[in-house]
Amino acid sequence: MDDPYAVLGVKPGVPADELAAAYRSQAKRWHPDRNPDEESVRRMDFELAERAWQTNALGAWRLAVAAIPHMGRGGRIVNVSSQAGSLETMPDDAGMPAYNVSKTALNAITRLLAVELENEGILVNAVCPGWVRTDMGGASASRSVEEGAASVLWAARLGPDGPTGGFFRDGKALAW
Repeated sequence: MDDPYAVLGVKPGVPADELAAAYRSQAKRWHPDRNPDEESVRRMDFELAERAWQTNALGAWRLAVAAIPHMGRGGRIVNVSSQAGSLETMPDDAGMPAYNVSKTALNAITRLLAVELENEGILVNAVCPGWVRTDMGGASASRSVEEGAASVLWAARLGPDGPTGGFFRDGKALAW
């Protein structure tokens, strides 16, 4: 996982108010159309939440369901998730509730599909590419597109005895 202190340009142990100010400053650069002081679970833009849900969770689910009839043994479903959707790390990465919740839902969909498809020889996993230099991640992101894509390719190329129902980055398991 990228070091959140380094990402924000502060040192561990910084007072909470300085950490919050660093987050607000970075968030304005990452998402100039949003005000991080206004985004919280209690002050949610539910249109934004609906778009995130439709794209990140239901979109992937619909695509998987449409593809399954065309897959046989050896098929792979690789959901591109985010550690922001991990329940274990969410308290540390809860600044975007619509995104967090939609990626948590995608992780649940991954687990359910994996259980249902395991006997058909189709492996289903979620991967977190990390903070990648894309339009979403921005130029300050710590990983190249190639580094982020490597996790997706790793999961797509798993052998028949590979894991299913897992959450990975760089071939290493992440906490749900």
